[in-house]
Amino acid sequence: MNFMRFLVLLMAAAPWLATAQWTSDDKWMVYGERAYRVFPPVCAAQGAVGSLMWSPDGRYQAIMRMSMDGLAQVYRDEIANPGSQKAVPPMTVVLEIYHPATGRTIPGGRWESKTPGEPPPAVGMEWMAGTSYLFVTVRQRSVNLLSPSGRTPGAPSQNTLERIDAGTGVRSVLMGAPDGDSITLGLSPTQPMGLAYYRQGEQLFGVLLQQNRLSDPVPLEGLGRATPGYPMWSKDGKRLGLASYVVSGNVYNEPRFHEVDLATLALREVPRFEPYEPPMLPIQGGVQSIDLSDRMGTAAKTAAAMIHGPMPQILPGLAPDQQPKAPENFTPAVMGFDAGTIAVDPTGRFVAYTSQGLALVSELVPVPLAIYEQAKAARERSEKLMQAKQVATGFLIYSADNDDNLPSNRADWQTLIAPYLRNNKLMEGFVYSFKGGSLMDVEKPSQTELGFISMPGGRIVAYVDSSVRWVPDVP
Repeated sequence: MNFMRFLVLLMAAAPWLATAQWTSDDKWMVYGERAYRVFPPVCAAQGAVGSLMWSPDGRYQAIMRMSMDGLAQVYRDEIANPGSQKAVPPMTVVLEIYHPATGRTIPGGRWESKTPGEPPPAVGMEWMAGTSYLFVTVRQRSVNLLSPSGRTPGAPSQNTLERIDAGTGVRSVLMGAPDGDSITLGLSPTQPMGLAYYRQGEQLFGVLLQQNRLSDPVPLEGLGRATPGYPMWSKDGKRLGLASYVVSGNVYNEPRFHEVDLATLALREVPRFEPYEPPMLPIQGGVQSIDLSDRMGTAAKTAAAMIHGPMPQILPGLAPDQQPKAPENFTPAVMGFDAGTIAVDPTGRFVAYTSQGLALVSELVPVPLAIYEQAKAARERSEKLMQAKQVATGFLIYSADNDDNLPSNRADWQTLIAPYLRNNKLMEGFVYSFKGGSLMDVEKPSQTELGFISMPGGRIVAYVDSSVRWVPDVP
């Protein structure tokens, strides 16, 4: 009898595993009349990935992560030799560039703290439009968490502006700033140019960046005691503005706006400056908290990376029933769980996200809505086939425990079969049509109906031998 149970369970497991493998990779995003097939992800980088940034043309993905190699070795040594108290290694920030066209990831740069106890360098990154250049600002901080003074003796802050060619991985240090102030960078969203500035003493200096040139540092006059904010670019990306604030205690006063002459870097005060607003992408990403209680059987929540179409903006002055609504066909796609961040490339072809410390990239392929509807129907049919198969297998195991007898369809068959199923939800929608009795009296088990699940256009029919198949309605 036990051997019979094993064979029956093995018969049920094979189609379940095969179908589950297919459905786990079957992801779609739908918005209105558009549907996108989400292909299985590839791993672009691993190891405490923190941030992702696509190039404006979608050709490259910049990935920033923390290297845990040295720390992992310390832990391994401590386990092998307890009490060895090996020094904690410097912390390292790693930049890698992923090429989605080839699936290759190339190194971009590494920056490590100079001594144990220092926090990792603060690294910012920004792409230059129309080029393959990624500009990086690095601030090597002199704070030391293990030092009584809070600083590393004789270790000034090292602030640099660097450029990385994403195509080749070649890295160049363009300029450095004095101790005590970081470099602020603002690149045009549409033109291959930008502004970098830093403070030396009481004077603010600016440097104009172009594709392959840097201007000499020029004093930025006219701000007085104001603290500059980030550079702003106009809506066409060709004019540069700078907002500044006068700080009184902990209060920031109303900002002043200056337009920057791109030839001389001279500042001219203006009443206001309309900044560039990025266009609304047809595919958007976000990380949301998801409740997995129904799936896990216990209370469980996780951060899920999702993609979806544009969300309607709430218009002030309109009642809730008058607000714009999302289209009827609005189906987000869950990319992965335990997520930290997500980024859709500007062309809408790829989506990158982090999950459990990995940087994963999936390709998105637009398909006609009719193809999606066909795929959706096929998937639902496959799920119902799998459901009917498991219920039929449960009946078969029940019969093996009851001298090859099945219950009457007038009896409380759900209670009798429940112990033989993974969960009671499998019986939802299943109609038990067999009259009951001994299976030894059934002449053709593969043609004798056990039960069915109704669907649009037909039925999923399960037979006494536990086989299942789709039977379309007769016109």
